[in-house]
Order: sequence, then C-alpha cells, then structure tokens
Amino acid sequence: MAKYTNGNEYVVVATNKDYKGIYNIGPNGSFFTGKTYIFGESKVLNAKLIVEKKDQAIIEYEELNTKLSQTSFATIVSFFPSPSDKEYEAEIITRYFVRRANDRSMPIIEINDKQFNKRNAYYNYVSLKWKIAGNNISSYNEQQISEAEETLAGISLALSNLIQLSLRKKDNII
Repeated sequence: MAKYTNGNEYVVVATNKDYKGIYNIGPNGSFFTGKTYIFGESKVLNAKLIVEKKDQAIIEYEELNTKLSQTSFATIVSFFPSPSDKEYEAEIITRYFVRRANDRSMPIIEINDKQFNKRNAYYNYVSLKWKIAGNNISSYNEQQISEAEETLAGISLALSNLIQLSLRKKDNII
C-alpha cells in the first residue's frame, strides 16, 4: 500500500538525504520510494534517526547499506545453444548454467558466455564441456554432469537428456 511523507520522516539510504513523496512498504517491512517497488529503480528508505553523534556501528552499517544499494543486479536471461557446423566438427561446446545462490529451490537456468563472464556473488555458476558429435556422447556428457554436480547441485536434473544437441544422421546418433 502506497503512502505519502511530507519529509523529515525517512531518508534515502544511498544518499542519506531527506525523502519527501510517495513510498511503499515491502512484504518484509522495508520502505521503498515510489507507489510500488520497481526492481532497479526504487530506492531503499530508512526511518530518519536524529543522532547527535554516530557511533561506529551506525557508520559501518550506512557504508555497507550504500554499497549494497549501488550494486547492480543483472537480469538473468535464459539461453539455449544452437551449435554451428564448425562446432559440430569440433564435437564439443561449452555450456553455462546459473542458479540463485540463496535459494536451491530456484531452477537452474542455461545462460550464454557473456552472462557467465559477468558473474556475481548472488548466483552460483558452472560451465561444462558438452559433446555434440562423435563417439561416446552419452558417457562423456554424463561424466561432465557428474563433475558439474559438485558445484551446482541438481544440474543432473536439468540435463537429463545426455544426447541433447547431438548431431543426427538418418535418425541415428553419430
């Protein structure tokens, strides 16, 4: 539910400046700017504290809170590879996967290399080699999944088709 403040009640955490305007209360009781919370746009608000002298704990809290509010949270976009003829000739591609670090119930999502190279601490990432042509495709991919499982538990469920992306010739796996 949106509310309004005339100021002198809340400060924007990132700037420590007085806030006047519409604000909302999140499900966990946190205060945010705007009528509704918008990821990446809404600013975190704190009740205004009138303190003559800040103790060290408050200073450290404000510094950490400011750093967190300035952290950019990348949007994860799912990706499914479409190997080229050259990659089929090479027989192996690299695949990249991610899941939120604080919630193992969230799905594992396949991402591209650009997203993988912009890793942050909010997600768990793993890459693995994936055989798409040649001999022993299933056993090779099964070994890769087994190793990746140590880093990203549950990936074996996401990659249950061991011949996914494999080159087919007259409906027979090469």
